[in-house]
Amino acid sequence: MGGNYKPKNFDGNFLGPVSAREALNRSINIPAIKMAFLATPKRIFELVKKLGVKIIGEPKDHGVAIGIGVAEVEPLSHINAFQVFARDGTWYEPTSILEVRDSSGKVLEKFDPAKKKRDGIDPEIAALVRNILTDESTRPTIDDFDWNKLLQLEGFDNGAKTGTSNRQIDNPEFNEDEPEDKKDNPKKITVPGDSWTIGFTPYLVAGVWVGNNRGEPMKSGATGLAVAAPIWKRFMLDAHALLFKQGADREKPYPEIKLETRKINKFSGKLATDFTPPKLVREEVFASFSVPMELDESVKIMEVDKVSGLPVTEYTPFYARRRQRVLNLKSLRPDMPNWNEPVQEWLKKHPRFLSSMGAIRDPEIGINRLRNLQSRMPGERDKQLRDDVHNKFTQKNPPEVHIASPRSGGHIAPGKIDIQVTLSSKFGIREVEFYFDDQLITYTTKSPWTGKLKIPSTHTPGSKHTIRVIAIDQLFNTSEDEIGRASCRERV
Repeated sequence: MGGNYKPKNFDGNFLGPVSAREALNRSINIPAIKMAFLATPKRIFELVKKLGVKIIGEPKDHGVAIGIGVAEVEPLSHINAFQVFARDGTWYEPTSILEVRDSSGKVLEKFDPAKKKRDGIDPEIAALVRNILTDESTRPTIDDFDWNKLLQLEGFDNGAKTGTSNRQIDNPEFNEDEPEDKKDNPKKITVPGDSWTIGFTPYLVAGVWVGNNRGEPMKSGATGLAVAAPIWKRFMLDAHALLFKQGADREKPYPEIKLETRKINKFSGKLATDFTPPKLVREEVFASFSVPMELDESVKIMEVDKVSGLPVTEYTPFYARRRQRVLNLKSLRPDMPNWNEPVQEWLKKHPRFLSSMGAIRDPEIGINRLRNLQSRMPGERDKQLRDDVHNKFTQKNPPEVHIASPRSGGHIAPGKIDIQVTLSSKFGIREVEFYFDDQLITYTTKSPWTGKLKIPSTHTPGSKHTIRVIAIDQLFNTSEDEIGRASCRERV
């Protein structure tokens, strides 16, 4: 970003590649800040003011941190702006008086919606954001708690968003007799300052703010999800019950605004091709004026050395060669080192990420190292040495993995289940990954190689699912086993 600004996610972890859809519904800070950089703080201010949001300060006062809500805003105007997502991009100025009558009942003044209606954002943009915020499948489950328990309204295709501002305070438990330690004995701790939840249905937009009106911070753990969402959900359920009792249409839809659907490489954002690994293909929606037009070129087929993973050379024996999908991932701004270098560093530290996708990292980065090795080993004796190495380490000896429990076609209940596997590997096991419906849930790097899967309670009893396990040996050779048609049943 420049300067000394080093933002972190709420939990302090860096999550690797995520889509804008996932980032928004999971409240991940880093993508929001990058979006603010791309959009520019100036244009963000212009937009929120167009939506009637009363915001304090100027763009230069906040910089890209505006992406995670550092600016003070008036809660009513903030909540009111969410109308654009429940509607067609238009919004109404808030009003508290609908009608004025005299003592005889004569109407002296009446609220006229047409006079309060304002243009906001493009209808397709409103529909696109609504599509994301109503996508309950991307709301996370953290520490065994499903966010949908507090954000999903039974019987409604509703959208919802939480927010929490943090403040640093003196640690009341700081031990002055011990040296300061940021983890075990910090002088300062971070606690919530303000928390909120805003959500909508086709009938209603509502929001809840929780905090101290003197600006004092709240207790640790008082996040928007923990303290504001329960109030919001109770109000929304009661309000809708009252609306229906008064005769509101129970089948009222959102405005019908068509969006375009395309299959893309979920990491490059470009149109999927025959070279794109199936596990990287995702169907996503777009506004008609922002449909991707470029074909995905981040994946190519390359002949590589089975041992080194580097491009083959004239010295590579035929039995040590294999055709491999190679994935070249870059940041949105590959020309900026502080954007692209962390991406490449993360990929380097997470080889399981690419291997689980059926691809390897672009080996071009190691070509110079390989050439240096070749220049030091030009003779026939050294060629025999290389052949011996390849005879010892080849894909002729991949790991073997079998799912022992649960059994294929069995029944699984919502909650945690243990996945038991049997393994054998000539070169040792580096890692075992566990998937539920092609989503990586967990992995382990040590024996007994057991995985614990969290089966969401939202899955319908009788629905069919797959469980897949991938074993990766020390040479990054992989094999997998899958059981299908495991059906969910009611918890007993």
